[in-house]
Amino acid sequence: LADEMETNLHKLLQQQSEKGGFPWFKGGPDNRYITQYIVTGIGHLKKLGAIPAQHKTAINKLAENAIHYLDREIIKDYDALVKNKADLKKQQIGHTQINYLYMRSFFNDVYASGAVMRAANFYPKQSQQFWLQQNRYMQGTIALALFRTGDSKTALDILRSLKENAII
Repeated sequence: LADEMETNLHKLLQQQSEKGGFPWFKGGPDNRYITQYIVTGIGHLKKLGAIPAQHKTAINKLAENAIHYLDREIIKDYDALVKNKADLKKQQIGHTQINYLYMRSFFNDVYASGAVMRAANFYPKQSQQFWLQQNRYMQGTIALALFRTGDSKTALDILRSLKENAII
């Protein structure tokens, strides 16, 4: 297992671009989806305490670089809404932003700039307001992200709704 962990970590480090993102295939462009997927996986390992001590520094640096890449992407989303004068009172959140909130909920200790904070304040409010318009999977993802960031009321409302709609 230790050898496999070492090999996979080395592969990940080789795949990560200078910008912090990961491509689907070696030599390809950075891809937001796969980068979020990888960082979320690292978040799960971190939460479970499953990252070996000898790899923590390298994995934390890899994750931090990827998070900064993803932060820049969420800023682009938010800035595009503002630039295009989108109605910010209407639903402007989708799967990508929800998965970003979930991923980021594992890494509250990673610095977020003021621009990230503007987006980071907008999208949780969107998820609180428009969670009913999402599919059940996304509703669960929103509940986890909000619970981890301190909004247990909305998270419990979502869980109640999921239980009411469950087929037993």
